[in-house]
Amino acid sequence: MAAPPLPLPIAALVRRARNATDPTRKHLASYYAWEASIRLTVAAEPPADVSTLGMPSTGHWVKAMPPRPGSLTDPALLALHALLAEVGTDSRQAPKSTNAQKLLALLPAYRNKVIGHGSTRNDAFNQEAARVFLEAIEPAWRAGVFFPSDAVLVFVEKVEIGADGDRKAQIVRLEGLASEREGEAQAGEDILPGRVYLRKDGHFASLHPWVLFEGGEERERALFFNGYRNAAEYLDYASGDVVKSKALVAAFPSLDADVGALVAGGDKRPSGPGSRKPSSAPRPAEGAGEAEEKAAAGEAAAAVSQEKPVAVPKKARPGWLFPVLGAAALSIGGVGVWLGSKGTSGSKPSADVAVSASAAPAEEDLIPRISQDPALQAEFRHGMESLLQADVYGAETALLTVRDKAPREPWPHVGLAIVAALQKHFEDSTRELDEAIGLARGATGRDAELMGILDMSDEDAAKGLAAWEAFRAKHPKFFLAHLFVAYYFMYRGTVSEGIARYEAARAIDGRHALTHVLESWLYMDSGKLPEALSEAGKALEIQGASPWIVAQRGMVRMRMGDTAAARVDLEQAIARRGPFLAHVTYAFSLLSTGKSEDEALFPRERQTLLDTKNADDRLAFMCTHPLVLLREGRAREADALLEEAAAFAVEKGKQGTLLRCVLLPAYSDVVLGRFDQAEAKFGKVSNVWEGFGLAKTDEARAKIMLKGLKGMVALEKGDFARAEGELAELKRLASGGNDELVYAVAVARKEDVVIPDTPEARGNFPRFRRMHLQARSFELRGKLDEAERAYGKILAEREKCAKRVFDMHLLCGPYVADAFVRLAELQAKRDAKAEALSTLDTLAAFWPRADPDLPSLKRAAAVRKKLSPGK
Repeated sequence: MAAPPLPLPIAALVRRARNATDPTRKHLASYYAWEASIRLTVAAEPPADVSTLGMPSTGHWVKAMPPRPGSLTDPALLALHALLAEVGTDSRQAPKSTNAQKLLALLPAYRNKVIGHGSTRNDAFNQEAARVFLEAIEPAWRAGVFFPSDAVLVFVEKVEIGADGDRKAQIVRLEGLASEREGEAQAGEDILPGRVYLRKDGHFASLHPWVLFEGGEERERALFFNGYRNAAEYLDYASGDVVKSKALVAAFPSLDADVGALVAGGDKRPSGPGSRKPSSAPRPAEGAGEAEEKAAAGEAAAAVSQEKPVAVPKKARPGWLFPVLGAAALSIGGVGVWLGSKGTSGSKPSADVAVSASAAPAEEDLIPRISQDPALQAEFRHGMESLLQADVYGAETALLTVRDKAPREPWPHVGLAIVAALQKHFEDSTRELDEAIGLARGATGRDAELMGILDMSDEDAAKGLAAWEAFRAKHPKFFLAHLFVAYYFMYRGTVSEGIARYEAARAIDGRHALTHVLESWLYMDSGKLPEALSEAGKALEIQGASPWIVAQRGMVRMRMGDTAAARVDLEQAIARRGPFLAHVTYAFSLLSTGKSEDEALFPRERQTLLDTKNADDRLAFMCTHPLVLLREGRAREADALLEEAAAFAVEKGKQGTLLRCVLLPAYSDVVLGRFDQAEAKFGKVSNVWEGFGLAKTDEARAKIMLKGLKGMVALEKGDFARAEGELAELKRLASGGNDELVYAVAVARKEDVVIPDTPEARGNFPRFRRMHLQARSFELRGKLDEAERAYGKILAEREKCAKRVFDMHLLCGPYVADAFVRLAELQAKRDAKAEALSTLDTLAAFWPRADPDLPSLKRAAAVRKKLSPGK
């Protein structure tokens, strides 16, 4: 007798795995067939307490599996047990039997090592592991590891109610590679249309809202619950798509409410074949699987879905570019590289705005009225007042409630945009701003006019600022408008213009901590650290209990090199649920003290940060840690983490993160001579503006940055024609082009060029880069004494690079290391062997854990070999 077919979602993954020609995709699809099988089973027989499944990991799903009695002796299942044990737990096992609990308990550890944070596996491993997973999946289903053998997965297409109240359900069987209409069946009151059920012995156990099914002539798909924060998220294993509940509202109008009730209050479904009481049956060990990100959403989207980027509407405004690229521009420097719009001059507050700093505007100006409902208006007022006092979580909770109850009002979206920005969730911030602006289009009145100013500023910032001047002349005491415009244009124009906008807001109403926090943020990103510290202190005078303000002060102190005081602030902020970035900064502070006990704590903090459930927060660490690794010459580790971060960013629809994740490390690749790696990063970055939906001005800014880098690579490889072509294109895109590339071309031509130092406040990265370029200029023109002195200057300042781990511009390390090597080469050339060996010894002390195969270190080894005794 033939075995029953696999459930449709599992059969689709098995087919994908068998048809895949790429070993990595074959392995992932075959593994996900098991993970999806577990989710289906838990959906049909959920535990009494489902609270842990709100943001679930694979470990959570395995723990929630219903117990299955009996031994498993099928050779394919025993082979899988051996594979999972050896790879996941480093334990060689050859069991003669196993059981469902023991077998599945090994999956999370395997996932963590191979798919989550493990190193890349070769084709031979992936091919063999895929074979083992595929050979075991059907025996597992036959043995009852998942559904009972006589249970069938079905979809209720519709329910028809006769004149006599009789209920008939149209049943679709979800088995094999395609659904099949079965016909009508008697339906009880609890059988609802548009839902997935497990049918057994005439009983129907609902899988809603854990599993959804969408059918149609062109495609059909099963969607698996993937997490719930403010809204539900679903994963289509077969395609890799991650789908938000907002996109499913037409087919499943009560979805968020259904999920929210479920994960907040436990499974309230009627008892039946699909529910179970708490069991004392064996469970996987505590902590198994807790390290990996929620249930495969990331890996599936890149590997199983042919690595297609998540589609973003072309009209979407990438507001994350303002803070991300704006801050990056401060490190890149140069006329025309500043990422504000050309022609933007900004404005200073006019005299008619300069009222008492302690005065408050009329209440309707401070908190606009959005509803006639007194309770809703009170909640909105509470949310905005919490935001103004830097109570970020309090503001978020209140404003989310208001947004859900008043979805057509723009101001809750505006508030949430600032909340997201404070959490460094810039793409979430962009989405909220888009929503606010879209809601105001076609409307009239003061608020709609303000949103229209922001809308027009995407294409022409100067036009937007001119419109703002006219607006504030009509509404001189509209505090929130001043504050919001100051935030929106924070990185447009000069730093002083940005500060002037905050001062204009504070001149209207100086009672709020948020104005000082945002101003401190702008000062910090522009390298004006004493001013940033002062503004943080003023914010604490207003709202001393805010962990967000304490964290801001700690991060400023860290950049100033006051590590001890910074760590006190950061530990206090972390203990009181401060911003995630405080935890990131604290983790890195452990690397800057030189104390072994501090460095021993870092791995624990690192893993905690990598395990965070929020995609933006996880990326914040994944994209910053490689910069620290590159500063220390640990390029292989940095590349591995960058690869993981870039894939995770695309999988989560966070393509904009690729700019800060990939672009700056490419500068290190250039100076280290890793040109292939640099060009591979260029390829990843190019996807950001090819189809991602950048505004025209932002597309030009990104291209300016990339072309400058490409020109530098061309110069290092001796391709002057290409470098000059990139420079010519840069001058067309932005007047003046890129200062660094202009200097680099002049150096390559052996022209006599004086490269000015950047102000120290601008950070270590541009300062060391320019000093390095000046030294190269002397060397190429044969001025070797001057070159030695120039390289010596870099070495004399190396402690600024080594100690200030939290300077934004961590990439100074490769420039310092290359300066060591070039200085040693020059010393060896004039036969100063002792000096050259001393320089190489100092390099070894500066980069004790650097990859020995870096081109610069290979050159250093060659110099040392020539200087060794007997040579």
